[in-house]
Parts: sequence; structure tokens; C-alpha cells
Amino acid sequence: MEQIQQTRSKIIQTATILGVMVLFFVALAVLRREVKVSHAQDVLGYLYQISWRRFLAAFGLSLGSYLALSLYDVLGLFHIHKLMSYGRILLTSFIAYSFSHNMGAAPITGGGIRYRLYSAWGLTVGEAANVLVICGMTFWIGYLTMGAVFFFLEPPELPPSIHLPFNSVFSIGTVCVTVVMLYLLSAVFFKKTIHILKWKFPTPSVGIVVSQMLVGCLDWTCSGGALFLLLPPNSLNFPTFLSIYLLAQIVGFLSQVPGGLGVLETVIVLLLSPLLPASDVLGAMLAFRMVYYLIPFVMGLGAFSIYEIIRNKAGFKRALQILDRWAPDFAPHVFSILLFLGGAVLLVSDATPEAENRLARLGDLMPLPVLEGSHFLAALAGAALLVLARGLQQRLESSYVAALIALGIGVLTCLFKGFDYREALMLLALGVALLPCRRYFPRKSSVFQQRYPPFWVTAILFVLLGSIWIGVFNYHNEDYSNDLWTMFDLLGDSSRFIRAILGETAFLIIFSLITLLSPAQPETEYPTPSELDRALAVTRKSRRAEAGLALLGDKALLFNKKSDAFLMYAIEGKCWIALGDPVGPEKEKADLALKFKDLCRRHKAWTLFYTVDQEQSQFYLDAGLTVLKFSEEARVSLRGFRAEGLASSDLKSTAQRFREKADYTFEVLEPGWIHPHLTELKEVSEAWLSKNKSREKGFSVGFFREDYLQRFPLAVVRKEGKIAAFASLTQGGSKEEVAVDLLRSTAGESELLEDYLLLESMLWAKEKGHQWFNLGMAPLLDMQEGPLAPFEKQVTQILAPYHGEAPPADIRKSKEKFNPEWSPKYLVTSGNLSLQVALTALLGLIAKGNRVGYRQ
Repeated sequence: MEQIQQTRSKIIQTATILGVMVLFFVALAVLRREVKVSHAQDVLGYLYQISWRRFLAAFGLSLGSYLALSLYDVLGLFHIHKLMSYGRILLTSFIAYSFSHNMGAAPITGGGIRYRLYSAWGLTVGEAANVLVICGMTFWIGYLTMGAVFFFLEPPELPPSIHLPFNSVFSIGTVCVTVVMLYLLSAVFFKKTIHILKWKFPTPSVGIVVSQMLVGCLDWTCSGGALFLLLPPNSLNFPTFLSIYLLAQIVGFLSQVPGGLGVLETVIVLLLSPLLPASDVLGAMLAFRMVYYLIPFVMGLGAFSIYEIIRNKAGFKRALQILDRWAPDFAPHVFSILLFLGGAVLLVSDATPEAENRLARLGDLMPLPVLEGSHFLAALAGAALLVLARGLQQRLESSYVAALIALGIGVLTCLFKGFDYREALMLLALGVALLPCRRYFPRKSSVFQQRYPPFWVTAILFVLLGSIWIGVFNYHNEDYSNDLWTMFDLLGDSSRFIRAILGETAFLIIFSLITLLSPAQPETEYPTPSELDRALAVTRKSRRAEAGLALLGDKALLFNKKSDAFLMYAIEGKCWIALGDPVGPEKEKADLALKFKDLCRRHKAWTLFYTVDQEQSQFYLDAGLTVLKFSEEARVSLRGFRAEGLASSDLKSTAQRFREKADYTFEVLEPGWIHPHLTELKEVSEAWLSKNKSREKGFSVGFFREDYLQRFPLAVVRKEGKIAAFASLTQGGSKEEVAVDLLRSTAGESELLEDYLLLESMLWAKEKGHQWFNLGMAPLLDMQEGPLAPFEKQVTQILAPYHGEAPPADIRKSKEKFNPEWSPKYLVTSGNLSLQVALTALLGLIAKGNRVGYRQ
């Protein structure tokens, strides 16, 4: 059943992409037909003629439209009886609409941003959904009200070229009037609450409905007025133009093309063609795109970034720490977007005529074949950047290297094909910024093994088709014949354009075929809630506390047939990495390990078992795997354990000082009782991460996640009633072992407080009857004499991910003061897996942190 739903979902996504692309391509074809007598210079010439006064006036009306849009949110909050300062409402509305206007899919883009900001200010999911519904209804009721007025008063005559079954929008106006009247009557007579799933949606009152009509009309009037000001002087009055604008905007919206790109321009040009030159209308539309779409989007993006920095940390230094901490998360996505834009620039540049004076100078300096080859290579580099952007998003090392090469080729070809120094400088700046970021792309996987989701396919097709249209528009006066393919001339831009289109299209087709034929690199299948419940039942019987890490949800779970044993693993590139030995009865462990090895063999992946016990090492050797002593684990025996018996006098005196201070208290919160303290705990966790200049890790260590922390006891130390430090205590079955996982304290506290917390946790575990307290692992003391010597730094980062650059001896010393017993832990690998690849894959998994979630 699940497979059928997935297939159906893919069919719907594919059909949606094809529908949007057909509409986009048809719009471009119609637009090309309407402007075939115009030149790109005519369009840009009119754009440059627009005075700054008119441009600023249009921008002011655009801001007026965004102010009206903020009133949509005001009505939504008033409807659900929530009070909030207008400054917060304006910020949320402006950011949400600036994103949704440019990216399309308003419920996803604008809705997601609204939930992100409103939830930070106290709104629940249901309340944010109510606001989003009211905003959407206001948009439509505003449009229908405007349509009811202007499609009646000033119905524009539709030219025959649109090929509609009617030549007037009077009938649409009739529909608008009918719907508006029904909506008003429903507000008067239908006063109930609509229930959808667990959410409640009260119907709006008459006052809100009337306000929606007024606010919606204000929004449409301001946005239409902005475009009207940018058009050249003509005999068209504003009401008639507003009718045309309303019709064009709704066609663009219904097309679902992001921002109505191409569709909006097509309809406007068609409807205004009897009155204005197409080139002037296109120039005005370019200016409108800037004042209503592009500039607000840049402002919204900047406002959102500043808000996130201010909200999370105060001060510029704090912001830089946050930036450095989260760079591995957002840097691949940022570079992915920039690389995609760089590829788009190269393709558009190849479709645009070069400056004749520059070509003449280049012709004197270099032979014609160099210029021709540079033009063709620039097209290939642009197409390569489009597909490599996806690899950067996936953090692929191969994409990183290939992107630097493609950027270098792009810089050189921009200079040699027409001395396009601006494009060259932009690509060079991107390459310089990307060069030192090698550590953000650790994944060892092929570019061809990535799969491109519908959004990426659509974006690449948009750029390709858009560049083709730009080239056809620029060279529409050319006589397209077979001679153009073989014409090589200094001023033969059109010939170079069609050869470039052939090259980039062929490149993308060949790349697609290779990708489709290449075996897909599987990703980690995160467990469902039911699988986690089954794993919880098994971990409660396990003697090792390490089994509790399966409940993080960032690892796949491989169960045996009886579901009384499992193995947890994750996939990083071609490495399939199991954490520890299988969990469950001893008789089931061998079968599960062999099952995992066979699974890796079927997927042609390397097998890696991380931190297995000494008791199981012989089994792995018999299975044909390589076993390497990797670290040692510190465990404190709780039988007869007393703080007074510790060898470290500093630790004993520290514990005594904290006990004597009345403002410090220790307690253990039982599983399921942390929710009232969640905000306080999160503040401590964030402060600790910032203090250690670190970020959340994962896989072999826990990260801050409420549903994970709820499953285990939580040891806390309070200072004057407020939590100053805490530690998550995972437990093994039969009271065999307790292990400390998350150990965090506030920024103002020293490490002595953490030592005190650990000591009190050991005494609590002893009182509860547990036999061992696990302090975690430390690097080997004799590492320099073994095969791990060249990888000492990587090993330290893997075993102690929160200790930064601390030497292995210091990590071991921090555990030695508790008088632990040390036991060896092993790394088990396939015979053909190098240590460098294995350790890189482990570091990549640990660095992923909490960027994963459960399947539903």
C-alpha cells in the first residue's frame, strides 16, 4: 500500500512539473511571437529611460501593497482573538509574502515562514493555520471584489490571439459578483466552527468579511498602480488598466509558475499590444519585477537573516559564533544556490550578443577558434554548474572539486569569449569563497548517484528553456538555416548561440542518462515511531546502556524475525556503519551481524562496525572482517563506590564544596517529567554549545531532542532554583549499567560543576542498584605506535566530539579521576576499506547532528 502511495505521489509530482513547464514554454512562445519585431536593446532602452522619480513612486506603491498585505495578518490574528504588536506582524507578513511572491507555492513558503515566526511569539500550529487561512481568503475575496467592480465597469476586450471562447471578461465579473455575495451571506447566516482533523476554523464575522474586501482591494490597487506608473504615457485610463492587470495576475497565479514568470508578461503584452509597443511594455515589466518582486525579496531575506541572528544570540560576537557553529548546516545550501545562479548567468550570457567593440579587440589579440571554443565551453560549464549545485547541497566532495573546476573554466571562458568581466568577477568571487570550505563537503559519493527531486528538475528546465527563449528573442531577425551551424565569424553571435544550445542540451541529456543508469546510493531510512517503540522494548532488556542511542531516530534499525533483537546503522556514502554490536539475546547477535554484512554486499557498500566489544571480536574475524583496536571505554564499578574513596583530592574537595553551598541542589527527573523544564533545559544546552564553540553531533552521541530526553532519567543541578547543568542518563536492562549522554552546563559555570553532577549521578545510580557507570570512550594511549597514528586528530574528534582540539591525554585524564576500569573497543571493517575513508565517513555521520527526523 505504501509503495502504491509513493508511486501515485511521484506521478502527481511529475504531472505537475510537466504542466507547469508546458505553461511556461507556451507563455514564452506566445511572448516571442508578440515581440518578434522588437530587439533586446529596445527593451533595455526603455528600462533605462524610466526616471528615478517614477521608479521610486512605483517602489512606494509596491511597499504600500506589502503594508496592505500585513493587514491580512492583522485580520487573521483579530479573527482568532490574539493580540500582537504591529511591528511583529509587519515583519512576519513582509518576509512571508516576499518569499511566496518570488518562489510560488504560498502555503509552503509563506506558510512555513509564518509558522516559524509566529510560533516563536507564542502561537500554536492551529492558530498559525487559522491566520494562514484568513490571509488566503482575504487575497481571494479582495480579487473577487475588484473583479466584480472592474470586470463590470471596464471589461477589457480580449484580442483574438488569446484564443478564448469569449472576447470579454464580463462573464467573469458575473461570477465574481456571485461569489462575493455568497461569501457575505455566509458570514451573516452561517456562524459555526469548521473542524478539520484536530484543528478548529471559526467562520469569519461580517465585520471581518467587509474588512477583507477593503484591505484586499487596497492591495490590488497599490500593486497595479506600481506597474501603471512604469508604463509609457498612453491613452489608457487606470480603471481599464486595472482590469487588464487583474486578469494577467490571476492567470499567472493559476499557472503555478514561480512568480508568474513569463506568464504575467505574456498576458500583459497581449492585452496592451493594441496601445503600446511590446518592447516598452516588456521594459516596464522588468522594472516592475525589480520594484515589486526582486527588491522586496532581498529586503525580506535580509530581514529574516537579521531576525534569526538577533533572536538566537545577542551581540555581533555572538552572531559570529553562531555563524561558525551552524556553517556546516547552511553553507552547502548557500553555495548550492549561488552555484546554480552562476550556471544560470553563464547560460544567459551565452544567449546574449557580445559587445562589438570588445569582440573587435579580442579578435586582434587571439585567434577565432579560441573565441569560438570559449563560447561553447562556457555553455558546458554553465550546464555543469546547474547539476553540480545539487551535489553541493548533498555535501559531496566530488561535486565540490568539479564545481571549482567548472568555475575556473567559466571565469576564463567569460574573458575569452567577449571579455565579460562582470560575469568573470562574479564567478571568481564564488570560487574564492568556495575554495576554503572543503570541510563542509565530506561525503564520498559519485555525482551520478544522486537523485534529482522534482523541484531541481523544474529549476534546471526553467533556466535552460529561459536561456533558449532569450537567445531566440535576441536573434529572431536571423535567417535560421543550416549554414548557421558551420558559420564561424567574429560577429557570428547567432551561430555561436545555436551551437551552445546544442552543447548544453546534449550535456544535460547525457548527464541525465548516466544518472538514471547509475545505481542510486541509498540513504538512511529513519525509523518509524512504531519501530522505535519496538526498539525501546529491546533496549530495556539489554545489559548495555549504549543501546539507548537507537532511540535518537537518526539511525536505521535492522530487526530479526522475532523483533527481539536489532542492529542500528546509518549510511554515509558507500559506507554502511553499524553502531556497536547487535542489541538483544546473544544467540541472535551473530545472525544479525551476518545479515547486515550480506545487506552491504548486495548494495556493493563497505561494511563498518563501530565500537564493538572484545567478547565479539573473534566472531568478526571468523566472518572475514578486519578487526582493529580503536579506543578504550571507561566504566566505574558502583559496588562499594564512595566519593571519599576517589584518588583525586581535587574532585573530592569540589564535591564537598558544592554540597555545602545552599544555593546548589541536585535531583533526578524521572522519564517523561522534563516537559515543564524544556525551555530552561534548552537554554542551558544552547549556552553550553556556544561556550564550547560546538554544535549538535549525532550517531554515536545524543543531541538535544525532547522526545529522546523524555525516555531517560535526567540528572540536574540547580543554582538558586534555576537549572545550571544537566545530564541524560541512559540505562541498561537488569540494572547492569548507566551511561551519561548529554552533559551540559550554563556558560557561567566551570567544569567543576559538571564533575559534581557526574559524581552525584554515580551515587544516585548506586542507590538505585546499578552495577556500572559508563563515562564514555577515550583514545588509546599508545596510538602513536599503531596503525591509527596518522589519524590521531580524526580519532579524537570521533571519540570526543565536544572536546574540540583537546589532546587525547587530556580527554583520558578527565575520566581517570573517577577511578574507572578500562576495556577495549574495536573497529571492524571490510578488508578493502581504508582507514582514511572509514574515519571520514564516521566524522560525517557524527557531524550531521540533529538534521534528521523520524518517518511517519
